[in-house]
Amino acid sequence: MKVIYVISDISTTGGRERITLEKVKAFEKHGITAHIISHKISNKEAITHYFSDKVIDLGINDFNNKLLNKLIKRPFRKILFKHKIKHHLKKLSPDIIISLGDAYSDKLKNIYPSCQHITEVHGSYDLFFDTSKKSRKKTRIAKVKKFWHNVSQNNHMVILSEVDAEKWQFPSISIIPNFIEHRSLYEKDKQKRFIFAGRLSPEKGLDLLIETWRNIQRKGFQIELDIFGEGMDLLPIIKQYGLENMISVHPFDPHIIERYQSYLGCIMPSRSEGFGMVALESIHQGTPVIAFNIESGLRDIVKHNRSGLLAAPFDTEEMAEHIISLYDNDELAKSLSDGARKHSMSFTEESILPKWMALFENLVNQT
Repeated sequence: MKVIYVISDISTTGGRERITLEKVKAFEKHGITAHIISHKISNKEAITHYFSDKVIDLGINDFNNKLLNKLIKRPFRKILFKHKIKHHLKKLSPDIIISLGDAYSDKLKNIYPSCQHITEVHGSYDLFFDTSKKSRKKTRIAKVKKFWHNVSQNNHMVILSEVDAEKWQFPSISIIPNFIEHRSLYEKDKQKRFIFAGRLSPEKGLDLLIETWRNIQRKGFQIELDIFGEGMDLLPIIKQYGLENMISVHPFDPHIIERYQSYLGCIMPSRSEGFGMVALESIHQGTPVIAFNIESGLRDIVKHNRSGLLAAPFDTEEMAEHIISLYDNDELAKSLSDGARKHSMSFTEESILPKWMALFENLVNQT
């Protein structure tokens, strides 16, 4: 069986890119020939250990950020995409194509109709269909319609969480969580500090994270936080609130998984999460997660008082209290660390991959 993932840029630092690379490795181990076709690869160093004949770069760049240039070049990019991907699909002859709802994903079934097509959705339903903020309403509605059009062209949808299952009105749908590669846990002394890892973007709740640390500061605690990621510049607001001695900002680390085990807890102040790969990676390293109890896939991973602590949505006072309680209570820290590691075993490759194998077999038999 042959499976191909199509993604906009496999080399960016998000969770969906990391798990896509891991899935291709896992599929190969189970006898499936798997490839990734990426519209572009902006950072080849980030995927050096994967960059082989399994990752195909179409070389379709954004040219530059000038709006006029984008408008002029957009039709050319679409033609280039169709031409290049058609060549590779004919050569690889896949049984299944998995797209992530990116640009031109609605064209794939027309370009290569002789296989099964899956849309794999990594964002939460509420994030996709929120037309109230973050952009002008008409613009947002247009984007929603475009995304839904892209999704509706395919045979099947895969979502990551039970939370979103009832919201997606799609005739053929499966719930398959992301998985974690099982790693041996080497006992390390945990530092009494916390970590945030991920994109530095609004939906990740960085403003709520800063407000939480202001609350910790007001309560008289000096608790340190390391932020790893790329995106918005946080240093001005950190300095504005006098948090330089508590919060440090670092570039994204491609080996971030190895870091989690050294921390007391991982903070996820997200406003929206499709699944929460960072949370899964963290608990597998025995590092509990403190998050808001939002309607998202985080609820599958962060079980209150078992694999982490949940605060009421966007309640930075309660989140600060949870962080302080973990910082101050060694017994609680040990209990949550053990519980986190144990709960993560439900999301190992061995537990989740059979669901993909069953789906592939079912879809191929329908062809």
